[in-house]
Amino acid sequence: MKKEITPVPLSAGWIGMDISKDFSDVALWGDLEAPAMLNGRFLNTQVGAEELVTWIELQGREVAGIVMEWTGRYSREVAERLMALRPNWPVALINPVRQESLAEEEA
Repeated sequence: MKKEITPVPLSAGWIGMDISKDFSDVALWGDLEAPAMLNGRFLNTQVGAEELVTWIELQGREVAGIVMEWTGRYSREVAERLMALRPNWPVALINPVRQESLAEEEA
């Protein structure tokens, strides 16, 4: 059975996250209507995840996806909190080794 693919609206924003032990640095990329990139820093706690979700929703854009490097326990915990708060937001954990090899292939 084929999975139905839902198109992403042009007004949707992509979110990149850099996860450390205590904080998540977040960048919300702009879209065709609002091309500026917004940045924020949030604690890696349940309260921090709730503040992040509120911050994203205040920007008034749909979420195309959230991308973060796999950093083990820290990224897993952040991803699980976000998926619990907003199950309809796609979250991707990227293997940093694979990411580096792709960059080398394109160089």
